[in-house]
Amino acid sequence: MMSMHERRSERVLHAWEDGLASSSAQPHIAAWKQIGWLDGPDSASFSQLVDTDVADVGPPVTFTDFIDHYNRMLEKRAILFETSYQLGNKLGEGGFGMVVKGTHIGSAKTYALKCAQKEQLSERAMKGVEAEIRLWMRVQHSGVCRLFDAFELRAQIVMVTEICPGGCLLDQIVNLDGFSEADAQHISRQVSDAVVHLHRMGIAHRDIKPENVLCTDSEPHKRGHIKLCDFGFAAEFVEDESHPASTFNQLIGTPEYLAPEMVGALLKRRQGLEAQGYTF
Repeated sequence: MMSMHERRSERVLHAWEDGLASSSAQPHIAAWKQIGWLDGPDSASFSQLVDTDVADVGPPVTFTDFIDHYNRMLEKRAILFETSYQLGNKLGEGGFGMVVKGTHIGSAKTYALKCAQKEQLSERAMKGVEAEIRLWMRVQHSGVCRLFDAFELRAQIVMVTEICPGGCLLDQIVNLDGFSEADAQHISRQVSDAVVHLHRMGIAHRDIKPENVLCTDSEPHKRGHIKLCDFGFAAEFVEDESHPASTFNQLIGTPEYLAPEMVGALLKRRQGLEAQGYTF
């Protein structure tokens, strides 16, 4: 398994190569767009930092130049986060940290900040966080909670996500006096629409459950909207005319919500039998 440093170098190399292959007169700008750091709420401020660094040191010409440039920007982005966001109350808690409300000082807009503590992340878990950011940032759909930006700080990794005031769907359902089939249809239709969009993008979520469905208001079953979130177990797949759907073999997800194909394969393997993988 590659270390975090090796994965980062590989990701930056791919971005730099894409930048060189683009028609842009400034390959480092194309590389930053590929990495995704020029699309968030602080894209204008970050762009200014990039321009200042290039003015001081000169534009990156080789991959080594861009790595040095990237490392300088990594430190400056950490400072940018600390000066751009005011942290508020806790919204929830996950396996590696908590989710807090954050107010963007420049725009006064509020976001949910998902914070992963580095000291609590194994190498495997860190790889999962990096993959989650990479996949989640690609998705822009009305039925998926938006990931706007991500920051690597000294002690934690922070994901800047869309805030959903209604909280998670499970809490909403538990607090209801009644939940009809029509209510379930209203929610299921929206979840299905989001999942279809992900599959068209070649992304399998692999952890769909009420806890990972967020609500825009307190009545998602009647008139509100829901948004699928948390891409910690998501994976890419390929399916086209020349390729059958990619097969996964990992037993992954939340036990109470595992697909029957996963459970069946697990039981077969425990009996020493051959088991097929599962597709999206």
